[in-house]
Amino acid sequence: MVLKTDISWFTPQAIDATGISWRSAGYTEVSLNLFNSLKDKGQRVLWNATGTKWHVNYCLPYYYQFEVPRIVGYTPWEYTAIPPAWVHQFNKCEQVWTTSEWCKGVLEQYNLDPPVHVLAHGISDEWSIEEREIGDKFYFLHVGGELPRKNVQLVVSAFLECFDGEEDYQLILKTSEGIENIDLQPSLQDLEKHPQITILNGFIPKDSLVSLYKHSHCMVYPTAGEGFGLIPFQAIATGMPTICTELSGCSQFADMSMPLAATWDDPPEREIEHHNLVGTGAQMAIPDYQDLCRLMKKVTTEYYEEKAKAMRSARIIHQYETWDHVADELLDFLEISHLPA
Repeated sequence: MVLKTDISWFTPQAIDATGISWRSAGYTEVSLNLFNSLKDKGQRVLWNATGTKWHVNYCLPYYYQFEVPRIVGYTPWEYTAIPPAWVHQFNKCEQVWTTSEWCKGVLEQYNLDPPVHVLAHGISDEWSIEEREIGDKFYFLHVGGELPRKNVQLVVSAFLECFDGEEDYQLILKTSEGIENIDLQPSLQDLEKHPQITILNGFIPKDSLVSLYKHSHCMVYPTAGEGFGLIPFQAIATGMPTICTELSGCSQFADMSMPLAATWDDPPEREIEHHNLVGTGAQMAIPDYQDLCRLMKKVTTEYYEEKAKAMRSARIIHQYETWDHVADELLDFLEISHLPA
């Protein structure tokens, strides 16, 4: 089978004016939202192409490609230091972008040659504001997966300490494949039998995921590190009170959440080795367990106050932090005029 690609815009005029190639390894949702917003603005964007004026690598620097003259490295990160090999990759770029002011501070420690800009994430229309009421049950939601830094064990432990035996309180864990590899206490098998815990494992359609957010009362996200924190950001955008670690990339919107106290400490040795951070002094956020319990109790007793704060924050997000706004910032960084759609 021959796959036909529309390359009609590959003309010298189009390339000189607006040519953008986009490469992503992971980060699919963000890439598609930006891709579509740029196209809506009349920009000509190709996926992982050559011959364009600009090439944006939205991935870890190991995977950067340098096949056009003007390269952007766009990378989020979760630790306080970066692998040493990344410095050389960043310095081959004309610009470096990252996803939060906190990440920018991490990168600027290395006195990189190119300028470092913050291109944060945005919100799309499906994450609309939901007016929540508490019915017979109060639903906590955690969306994470098998990555240790998502701290699903911390969520389970805090929930059981605070609410075990109180069936008016429920915990929904939206996980991904691989959760069975985490050494959970109680075991995954026991959690699946617990009358207050629901585990949704694996893929669910986007509309079902959005509905899950809108029918939950509080997002619990005690992460050990994020480059931005799209999951809690989307939760806040629906008007949901959100408990989220106050450090790393989530500090970008800490004033919109219920900030969870945390301290910096050394990651597990396996994390250091896996991310090539040996000898760098990299640290990650360690959420405060007692503060997590305090906030989970607080949101149940002061729910409507916390909901009012989240609703105000949601209106700000939908007014000023859409993908359309992010695309405008991107074009400003590249000094490309905003063409009419």
